[in-house]
Amino acid sequence: WQNGGKNRMMNNNTIELRKTAILALANTRGIGYYTIRKLYATQRELENIFDYTASELENLFRKAEAKYAERLAIDFYHNKTKSIEKVHAEGTEIFKKRNLHFLLDSEPQFPNSLKIIPNNPFWLFVEGNPDLLNSPNQCAVIGTRHPTNKGTMITEKLTQQLVKNGYIIVSGLAEGIDETAHRITNQSNGKGIAVLGNGINIAFPAKTLHIRKKLVANGGAVISEYLLNDFYSKERFVLRDRLQSGLSDVIFPIQGSMKSGTFHTVRYAELQNKRIIGVHSGPIEDTEQNELIMYLKRMHYPLYDIERGSDILFNELMKVAPSINVQHEFSFQQPELTNDSKDNSDAMLAERGDANAIQKLYKFIIRKLKHEH
Repeated sequence: WQNGGKNRMMNNNTIELRKTAILALANTRGIGYYTIRKLYATQRELENIFDYTASELENLFRKAEAKYAERLAIDFYHNKTKSIEKVHAEGTEIFKKRNLHFLLDSEPQFPNSLKIIPNNPFWLFVEGNPDLLNSPNQCAVIGTRHPTNKGTMITEKLTQQLVKNGYIIVSGLAEGIDETAHRITNQSNGKGIAVLGNGINIAFPAKTLHIRKKLVANGGAVISEYLLNDFYSKERFVLRDRLQSGLSDVIFPIQGSMKSGTFHTVRYAELQNKRIIGVHSGPIEDTEQNELIMYLKRMHYPLYDIERGSDILFNELMKVAPSINVQHEFSFQQPELTNDSKDNSDAMLAERGDANAIQKLYKFIIRKLKHEH
């Protein structure tokens, strides 16, 4: 172990080269998130690609099932010097000024909770405090983009209670329930983690940008697995949901329909064997916004009435909330991570088939539940 310091230095250099390779690949037209993910899965030692011949690069791209492998190899080979220079310039200009971090799954700051989920991310871009990602007591507060007044009130009270009891709030920074959860976290001087369905350089939705800035200023973190400038899509939001549940110890759904993104997160939480507690106020009305709470009730998950609950009852619920495995009820097929097409924006189209399959499955689930009910 006398050479431990030297070995750590070599390891750090290797990691930095690997990050440079990923970002350099992202600067090549036609190579996007899904292709790089497959490359990384095929060969972790991506730092070596700068020494590859065009022919060796082509073979690597073919192993990753990339389209136009020959053209991509030639483009990357002839432009790698410019790509490296651009990566280094961005590293100084963007990462340092905005407190951005690029974490690989081999680094200690990478959240352990995300290493063990199905379709685990291989890297994360983090704006703000990366140490927060491995903190205990993380809870997802999730719900519809179109809450009722009661839904907003429930979110405010629940978030205040969670922050008061020392929990970190995880949500998606979307309008509606997510926005309210993050806003109340900021007002209560709590810590929060926002999980994006787009690249971290993209401010979406613009309406919540001020909340995002305040969250980071308060010691929170904004994270994304997508490349810096990747645009959002419906499919990317679906895949984002597995990270919200993966980070969290407990998931609190508030309002949402069975076709909503909230239901995606609940299903991922069930796959990941997470604790789920439905939150409501008073009698549960049989409306579209409460479809998800009705589902949780039928599946015998604990329900928390925010009006009648106390801190003591809440803490007891948090201790005993079961992780209910419902795989015998019906299966849930996660979206597969597909190839990039001719440019990064085509990833949206490449995933479309997976999203359609998921929607068909959800319709089947809804029909099954209605039949059982």
